Amino acid sequence: MILAARRSAGTAAAARTVSARTGGMNVLVKNAGVMYTPLSCTADGFESQSGTNHPGHFLLTMMLPPALRAGALRSGRPSRIVAVSSDGHRSYPVDLDDPNLHTREYYKFAAYGQSKSANALMAVELDARFGDGLDRHGGAYLSDCAIGQAAVPARDSETAVRLWQLSDALVAVAR
Repeated sequence: MILAARRSAGTAAAARTVSARTGGMNVLVKNAGVMYTPLSCTADGFESQSGTNHPGHFLLTMMLPPALRAGALRSGRPSRIVAVSSDGHRSYPVDLDDPNLHTREYYKFAAYGQSKSANALMAVELDARFGDGLDRHGGAYLSDCAIGQAAVPARDSETAVRLWQLSDALVAVAR
């Protein structure tokens, strides 16, 4: 299924459709993304790069665990969640006090970088919360087809927890 993640309501509807129509799923690849766009907002009021690259991914991931568990049971193999990020995260950590860049001058590179930091941090927290049963690479950062290492701010477990809480609050209405 291909999904445009710019509207939380559309993302939630897609997750409900997948859950209702499938006997489970084994892989969720979160690859929606925009980069270096001029300042604009999603239908939900998020800065467009942040809103497209992170909250929709978070919402979809939070709504699909039953389908992922069913897929794992059916296949006998753990399901996987793949969060696509980029090295853009290395220059701009997530600003949890201003995730939508409302209190500072808009800089498209910072918006993109912090949205990609959010993708990496979500993988860290996903592994902490749901990593049981995953293979030895749960939460791993991959780069150039090999195990790599995300920048320090994008793998900080405390920041990952705080981002998770913020993300949950931001998309709560859509569920």
